[in-house]
Amino acid sequence: MSVATLKKILTNHLSSPPTSLRGLRKLSLSQAEKLLQEIFTFDNYEIVPSNGTGTDALIFSKFGEKMVVSCRNWGQDKVGLSEIKKLQEEILSQKADAGLLITTGDFSEEAHSFTSNKPLVLMNGAILVNLVITYTKACKSRPLASTGQAQAHSSNKEPVTRSAPEPASYFQEILNQVQSAQSLRETLSTPINAFKKLIDCEFIAFFGLEETERKLYSLKLGDMIDKDDVQLDVSSDSLVGYAVASGKFLRIENSEDKNELKDIFSNLCCDSWWYPTLPFKIKSVLVVPLTQNKKIIGVMEIINKKGDKVFSESDLKLARQNSPAMALAILKIQQEDSILGKTHRSVNHEEKVHELAKAIHSAENIDKILIEKKDAILEPFDATLITIYTVDREKNEIFSKVKTGEGINEIRVPISPNSIAGCAAFLQKPLNIKNVYHDDELKAIHPELSFNNSWDEKTGFKTKSMLVYPMMYNKQLQGILQLINKKNTEGFGKTDEKFAQILADNLALGFKTMAREERVRRITQTIHSAVNLDTILIDLKPIILRLFEADSITLYAFDPAVNQIYSRVKTDNKVGEVRVPVSTESIAGTVVTINKPLNIKDVYDQEELEEIYPGLTFNRSFDEKAGYRTKSMLVYPLNYEGNLQGILQIINKTTEDCFGETDEKYARMISDTLALGFKNIYREEKIRAINQAIHSASNLDSILIDLKNYLLDLFEATLVTVYTVDEKTEEIFSKFKSGKMIQEIRVPISPKTIAGAVATLMQPANIRNVNDPHEVSCLHPATRYDNTWDKKSGMELKSMLVYPLMFQGKLMGVLQLINKKGKEMFEAMDEKNAAIVSESLALALQNQKKYDQEVLSRFGFSTDE
Repeated sequence: MSVATLKKILTNHLSSPPTSLRGLRKLSLSQAEKLLQEIFTFDNYEIVPSNGTGTDALIFSKFGEKMVVSCRNWGQDKVGLSEIKKLQEEILSQKADAGLLITTGDFSEEAHSFTSNKPLVLMNGAILVNLVITYTKACKSRPLASTGQAQAHSSNKEPVTRSAPEPASYFQEILNQVQSAQSLRETLSTPINAFKKLIDCEFIAFFGLEETERKLYSLKLGDMIDKDDVQLDVSSDSLVGYAVASGKFLRIENSEDKNELKDIFSNLCCDSWWYPTLPFKIKSVLVVPLTQNKKIIGVMEIINKKGDKVFSESDLKLARQNSPAMALAILKIQQEDSILGKTHRSVNHEEKVHELAKAIHSAENIDKILIEKKDAILEPFDATLITIYTVDREKNEIFSKVKTGEGINEIRVPISPNSIAGCAAFLQKPLNIKNVYHDDELKAIHPELSFNNSWDEKTGFKTKSMLVYPMMYNKQLQGILQLINKKNTEGFGKTDEKFAQILADNLALGFKTMAREERVRRITQTIHSAVNLDTILIDLKPIILRLFEADSITLYAFDPAVNQIYSRVKTDNKVGEVRVPVSTESIAGTVVTINKPLNIKDVYDQEELEEIYPGLTFNRSFDEKAGYRTKSMLVYPLNYEGNLQGILQIINKTTEDCFGETDEKYARMISDTLALGFKNIYREEKIRAINQAIHSASNLDSILIDLKNYLLDLFEATLVTVYTVDEKTEEIFSKFKSGKMIQEIRVPISPKTIAGAVATLMQPANIRNVNDPHEVSCLHPATRYDNTWDKKSGMELKSMLVYPLMFQGKLMGVLQLINKKGKEMFEAMDEKNAAIVSESLALALQNQKKYDQEVLSRFGFSTDE
């Protein structure tokens, strides 16, 4: 169903309500959705699942067109522009053709004006009541037909035969209906139904003739199909095309009989639009050219005589007799459309504009639009040139990109009233200029405006008319659409302005979305390439601010050792630290406590804060001191695998009153990446700390004993053992503290134990369950796990990660990690970290061994002694 048709239906329902608006308001959201599903499925719509982008709207489909229907504002008194824009984004994300927003209240004037030229329909409470009434009446009327049929079949009496009215009276009735109709485009079904009764057929379609393009376009495909976009060439490729080309009346008994078609014309074909548009098989057809003043203006196609019969010559005669009335109908429709500026060319171009809007939102990036989509966007306007600019806010310029040979050049224009494109960006309003060389016309727009004709002089091109539209999203400039030289006319018209507005709105939304996605990519790249915590806590802030269009941002890291969150602030090239205790006395602390995101409209609204968490307050001391007003706040916990890594706190949305669902979506996206970034930074800092401790170790005990806490923290393990090699005894041994005593553990270098097997094979092992003999024996057939220590200590050992410590191909020791916390086994990242740490440990053990040898030799001892 087209948007125009949908708007007509919604505004033309009966208005004698047996149902009250009060009753509809009482429905819950789920009840409202169920009612709408019943209404739309009653009208032969299909319920379509969403494409997985998380919309809470209903999606319906009919004749291949998708419509997003939202009733989330069902009980709201006044629905504003932000909800309309949200629906617009859902239409794009669901790749739908139109959207319908329903409320029992009403819509703001701003919302109504925004939807005027868009595939968006607004249904307020008054229209909704009429729709429900009409649906209720339709439900009551449907069963009556089947009941009546049942009574007719069950009756023993012979049906009463009534004589059919004379064809002449039908003809006069049809003619009267056509002549008296106020708007035939809306009431064409009335004479169609009368003519169907006369001819006793299943279906009638009408096509108007577009002389300049020699094409036939559907005025309305009967009362069964709501489809207005069929186009056919005037040729033998279709029955209607051939009838117009030849001026002949056609009577086809069997459209599937190729010989019958060949007898009429050698290359004659059936109409391509029949299938799958019509839900039945087509057999018998009448095709009647429609003339006005001996000139063909259209064609009527009559399909399938009822009762499996074929059309007779008398049927064709009736059709010819009534064709003047049908021709008058087409003529009146064409006149109506001409008055309204709705020529077929504009209809065709409007479809192209909406197709372009979809193509804009499917483009990979802004460059694809600036360079590759230009020609396609130019086509509906019949213009000579087009330039699409985007905004460089830092330089206060608009710029475009032009492909020259194999390279791409930039065109940059200052946002100022000195140039036409710059002036449209400066004033943030559209400009329609008939002649850029008429100085009076330019000065009427702005006293400083002038046209720079240097490019015309250089190229020999003559710029004349220009249509320039700013691309605005949320009252913020996203770019400029500039069209140059309307062909064959003095300048751009109202239809061009309408199409330009549609494209400018879609380009603005597309640019906005792509700019945000590009910022998300930059944020992700910065996070993954961060070398320290300051890169995330300080350097990321400007990009995140632009992503959310916010006034302020704070990124907190979590310090579990002291149960605090902390951030770093750079002032005058100095970095300071701000720490906040984890408690419900602050909003950020509350987010840590409840571990849920918060989207607060006004932090000064105590009732709103109480609903979030009892006793929660906002500390206004900073605002009072700085003369600042904190209002909206979006706060997200940064969790990695269920563990808090930090907090993202965004303050004061600058383009709207509060943060919306789109902001929440992007916050979710980057919070996962930030959490991973924090995790990786923490891990790298721990590795640096381990390496520092290793290289500062003064003796073997420092390596074997003092490093353990560092390693436990890095790998999140329960136990760790660092072994070194005793070449004399062919053992690996470690040391551990027992009270004030230091004791040794010794393991033979043999495959009988897990650590011994790793030392023997000099290969790492990552074991899920050491109590699984099959898994352990995969390391070596002789390897077993001895659980004597488990029984003695009461602790069950399960997962184990064991790495050989190798230096220049020689075994220096073994690193053994036991029981990964919260996981079944050690992960790939643990293996990577173990490989890094193992190199440092091996080098440290080698240096310690070398040092011991030098000390012994200094005192006259050999290493053997």
